[in-house]
Order: sequence, then structure tokens, then C-alpha cells
Amino acid sequence: MKNMRLEKAYLFWSNYKYPFIAFPLLTWLWYRETGPYFATLVMGLPVVYGYVIPGIGTNILKKWHFRGR
Repeated sequence: MKNMRLEKAYLFWSNYKYPFIAFPLLTWLWYRETGPYFATLVMGLPVVYGYVIPGIGTNILKKWHFRGR
């Protein structure tokens, strides 16, 4: 039972808290090291690939259906 609480805490941290903290930090680090264009590319491509493409596939093209939350 104790192990299950640790797993839930880890999943909550890794899915919600870490990206909220890490995304601005990593964007700033890429910006400082490589400049604004490459930092935008490096941080923007995962957002496009992870959110925009599935949004187009599910909402506009109706190719995928999600059954869970």
C-alpha cells in the first residue's frame, strides 16, 4: 500500500509539476547557449508533435479516438 502512494506521487510529480518547472528553465538554458531561433525550434517541436498533431488527428481528421481520460 505504501508503494502505491509513492507511485502516485511520482506520477503526479513527473506529469504535472516537473514540466511546469522544467520547461521555462530549459527554454532559458537553450536560449542562453544557442540563441532564440534554435531554442524556439528545440522547445517548440515537442509541443507541436505532442499537442498540435494529435489535436488535428482527433478533432479535425477524426482519425483517432481516445477511450480513457
